[in-house]
Amino acid sequence: MARPRRSPPDTVVERLFAEPGSFDFVQAMRIIDSWEAPNAPADTSAPLPKKSVRLVNDARLRFPSASIARAHWGKATTSPRLTISLLGLIGPLGTLPFSYTALAVQGLGRDNEALRAFLDMFQHRAVKLYYGAASKYRITIAQNYRRHGHDDAFTTVLRSLAGLGLPSLRDRQTVPDDFVIRNAGLFGGGTHSIAGLEALLSSKLGLDIAVQPFVGSWLHVPEVEQTRLPTSGADEGYHCALGVSAMVGERSWEVSGRFRIAIGPIGRNDIDDLLPDGDGTAIIVDIVRLYCGIEFDYDINLRIKAGDVPAARLAAGSDDSGAARLGLTSWILSSSSLEDRNDTAFEPDLFG
Repeated sequence: MARPRRSPPDTVVERLFAEPGSFDFVQAMRIIDSWEAPNAPADTSAPLPKKSVRLVNDARLRFPSASIARAHWGKATTSPRLTISLLGLIGPLGTLPFSYTALAVQGLGRDNEALRAFLDMFQHRAVKLYYGAASKYRITIAQNYRRHGHDDAFTTVLRSLAGLGLPSLRDRQTVPDDFVIRNAGLFGGGTHSIAGLEALLSSKLGLDIAVQPFVGSWLHVPEVEQTRLPTSGADEGYHCALGVSAMVGERSWEVSGRFRIAIGPIGRNDIDDLLPDGDGTAIIVDIVRLYCGIEFDYDINLRIKAGDVPAARLAAGSDDSGAARLGLTSWILSSSSLEDRNDTAFEPDLFG
């Protein structure tokens, strides 16, 4: 490996080897891991690559001023080395008696590196294990490995909190799993609020979202649940206790099980994306199902800017591109709309 130039270092790795004392131990090890194998997490048990950075003992008795004492780039036939003074078998902070450090220093003075080389075999593994323990609960390091497709403990926990912990549930939504993981606090919270749903939809779609609760709708009452007065065949009737179960009619107005997602005002470029077969609507459906469950009904209401209200026209060609869609994008206007239009409302589940 070529020796670095005398000019200022161009990369962070060159700076690490030029000024090792200015780096924290964990920071330096993270840089080395990213440089050696940028697409894989550190493996403390794998065989050493031929050009891997060797982590060696500090064979001195002088008290260290930094966790990394020295750095050596190596030559074409040797590997780069970092002298670690933070821990080791010999040196001022070594676990062995100082006499072993003295023997190693004497050997180095006679160009005999046998003792230190033998101890360095254990040093490299020990430092790697120490780094693994030091970085185990550091989210930034774990996320660095995750960006290259490797699982980490933090992501696994966040997936589980958001309801995507099982491998069979991964990458099945239209909305990316990364979005769900980033918002695991909202998805996994004990209380799911209107503000939370608005925040999720707004952050993903980049549009103004307002969730309106208690939107009423008629619920059909099955015939067996409808009120029947007593007859010869049913002396007590059915559901006819006043103030308890009696009702008039075959449907009931219900407001507690439905809400509305009001979007806008939106421009012309957003209309197709938010229609029943649009990608934006598919994202809304996935977020609502994951956040609210399946026990609530809802609809989507679009508010279109006055200047972007499309004029009604037939399809221009064999396809339906640009054609008006009855009940969704069809307004019969003699001129441009003077006000925003919020007539477009639909239930996504009816189009699924």
